[in-house]
Parts: sequence; C-alpha cells; structure tokens
Amino acid sequence: MRRARHSSRRLRPHLAKQFRSASLAPFASWPGPRLPLFAPVSFCLAGLAVLLGLFVPIVRIPEARAELLFPCLQSSECPPGTRCNWGLCEDSLFDVGAPLFQVSVLDMPDLSTSSGTRGLRERLAEAFAQALRQSGTFSAVRHGGAYPVDTLTLFKALDKGSAYVLSARLVTYDGSTGQVKISLVDAQSGAEVEPLGRVLALDADNPVKAAEEWVNAAVLYFTGRPGVLGVRLAVVRKMEQGVKEVFVLTYGRDDMRQITFDRTLSMLPAWTHDGRLAWTSYRDGAQKVVLEGLKDPFCAFEGLNSGIVWSRDGSTAAVTLSKDGDPDIYLLVGTTGEELARLTFSPGIDTSPSWSPTGTDLAFVSDREGTPQIFTMRASGEEQKRVTFAGFYNTSPNWHPFGPYVVYSSQLSTYQIFRLDLRTGETVQLTSGSGDSEDPEWSPDGRLIAYAYGRGKRQDIYVMNADGSNPRRLTSDEGPYYTPAWEILLR
Repeated sequence: MRRARHSSRRLRPHLAKQFRSASLAPFASWPGPRLPLFAPVSFCLAGLAVLLGLFVPIVRIPEARAELLFPCLQSSECPPGTRCNWGLCEDSLFDVGAPLFQVSVLDMPDLSTSSGTRGLRERLAEAFAQALRQSGTFSAVRHGGAYPVDTLTLFKALDKGSAYVLSARLVTYDGSTGQVKISLVDAQSGAEVEPLGRVLALDADNPVKAAEEWVNAAVLYFTGRPGVLGVRLAVVRKMEQGVKEVFVLTYGRDDMRQITFDRTLSMLPAWTHDGRLAWTSYRDGAQKVVLEGLKDPFCAFEGLNSGIVWSRDGSTAAVTLSKDGDPDIYLLVGTTGEELARLTFSPGIDTSPSWSPTGTDLAFVSDREGTPQIFTMRASGEEQKRVTFAGFYNTSPNWHPFGPYVVYSSQLSTYQIFRLDLRTGETVQLTSGSGDSEDPEWSPDGRLIAYAYGRGKRQDIYVMNADGSNPRRLTSDEGPYYTPAWEILLR
C-alpha cells in the first residue's frame, strides 16, 4: 500500500485524515512548507484578509514522496534498513535534510506580577528560536504578535512562511525561578496543538533548558524520534605539542567543560550506556583505557589499548589491543574489562570498531589488503568482509544508530566524509571543499553527523544534517579539536 510520506510521521494527527479526502487530494502535490491543509476557518480568514486588503500567501503542501510503507508494531517486523515509527516502517534516513517546517516564535509577554523581566523574556524567546534551529528538524523566525494569538498574528506568520506559531508567556517569576506557559498554534487553522501545550519550569540562570525540553518534545511529537538538544558530546582538544585533553560540550548550548587535566595524551573518548565517559590515556607513560568512576584503568593490557566502544546495552565493549602482536580487535566484558574473545587475526592493522544498532555486528578499519579500508564482521568475529572499494585511505567508520548506513572519512586531495549504504554498497559524498572533514559520528537520533573540520591551523567540531546539508560550527575557538563522540541514548 502506497502512502504519502507525511502519513508515517507524527504529523498524522494533522495531515493523514486530510490526505484521505478526495476533495483535497490536488493539494498533495503542491510545493511549499509542510503544513496542514486548509480548515474551513482558514478560508474565512483568507476572505477577511481580502476585505482588509491584506496579502496572505497560499501555503501549500510539498510534493509527496511515494514510498512503500508497511504497518508494524515493532521494528523486528520491518524490512531491513527500516524501523517501526508510529505504526509504519520508516527508513532511517527519512526526512533528514530540509526542516519539516518553520515556526514563528513570538515576542514573549509578561503575565506575572514581576517587573524588570524584559531582558529575561528576550533571552528566552531567542533560546526557543535557537533551539528550534539547532534541532535539525525545524527552522524558526522571530517576530511580534498578539496574545492571545489573533488573526493578524496568524497572517504575519503565514506571510513569513511559517507553519506554526509558538506563543510563550512568562506566568510567574520571583527573580530567579518561574514558569513559562507554551502554546503551539496552527498558522492556518488557528487551532492549538494541545499535546505540546506545556507549563515549563524556568531557571533564570539557564533559560536554555526550558527551550530544550519543549523543542525535544516537539521533535518527538512530529517525528517519533527523540530530540538531541542537551545531549553531551565529548571531544579532544590539542593544548600544546604532546598534550591533548578531553572536553565535553552540550549540544545546543554555548558551554564546554574540561574533563582531563593530565598534561599528556588523552584521546578517543567514548561513552558507556549509563552515561560515563571513557578515553585512551597515556597517563603514567603506558597506554590504557580510563573510565570515569574507576580508580584503576578499565583496560590496561600490554601494548596498545585504544579506541574502546561499548555496545548499546553495555554488556560488551570492542577495543583495539596489540598484546598478541599486531593491533587487532578484541571483545571485552562491558562492566569489568575482562577479555572475552579476539575477533581479528589478520597480519595487518585492525582498528576503529563501531557497533551496529543491534549489537550483532561491527564495522572496523583494516589494511589487510594493502590500504586502510572499511570492513564489517559479526560480533563473534565471523563473516569478515570488505565494504569500501573506492578511495585509497578510508577510516573512522561509524554505524547509524538504527539504520544500515556507515559514515567514514576518505582521503581524496583532502579528507572528506562519505555515507555507505550497506545494503547496496552505494556511497554518497557528504562534504567537499579545501579543508579536511574527519571523524564523523552519528547523533543518537540519526539526524545529524558531528565531525572535525580543519583548514590551515584551525580545526573545529561541526555538525551537519545526515544528507550533508546545513553544516554549522559547534566550537568557538581555534582548538584544534578532534574525534567527537555523542553520548549513548537508550530508546
């Protein structure tokens, strides 16, 4: 059964029933923002606009991408490369490029009895707009409007191309904490999206938190995937020659916290399933894997101990060790670091493991055939096979959190990031230009890719949409920064 692309999303409460209406079917192929179709009240509003001499743009539904979608109750019922999302099997790269729609963020009125809140309300309105833009799902524009939201405010939002209007009001404030009431209004029908009506706690020292909470809820409502605002991202910064330290930043915020102060090499950060941070350390001279909360190293075999990654459930960890000769990939107990199995035995270097979403497979790098290439294998070490055949030097594989896609860096004239479809072998180049784009890592929701981009002496951490669009910088100084690692979110 073929369905319009919108009907597989949480947009269905607004769109699906309208797509079933034959009288409105012609609108389904019109280009424009993703908006609910006209409700009768919208025609009345449009007629009023004509009488008032106002111009109201006709907002139109984008052309639907026909896909074969299957009903489901759980992801195991879906075809390979898809997952169950709100009752239908959905491809993991579904709608990862352009924003779903634009939201008009209105200036915030003060309904409290406090005074002197103008600066706070301005910061909070801007925090909502920035959070919407950073989500990877929405775009946002700010403008004035009335409270309650009136007809002229809706016209203004439509004129700016917005699908919805976000109305936030400060309802209580005692000088440090308060409450903000949120409403999301359909710009065409004037109807409020009731599940997203919220009263949020406000901390004046951290107004961004309230915006993150609401935008993440909106992302989940409209797409079925949790948002990543407020999720932590570990990175490595070179402090000076021979000194690298681990830092943690929070996605969507302008903050960064230094984790290590070892004045040596601290590299390749990774997260456990319970939110602890690990990294490869040269503290005390020997290389080891250090894990937060442990007095002793988690992994300190003789020789190389590098690039550990935990499975999603935390039961096992894959790591590169050289205790038996050449660097190979080993499996460890995820809680103790005890060796379970050696997975690779090639005469070359096998390194950089990355878990599949199910924990049954690993992607890794091997130069066993002459140059570094991407391989996959079962978690038992069986069925090792090469999956990249273009590019002289391919490295840093990272498996999509729930799809059959691996991103990696490939050396051309510069390093660029590619996406590999493991079902078909098709590769797509995501970055280009004169700088080096390296160390790609999928965000936990699969919408974004964090990576290190360097040109000249400067190297920063960037994030882009999963199709390579909309790259934006996350770090604000010259760094240089390396190897971003998103924390694991369990779903």
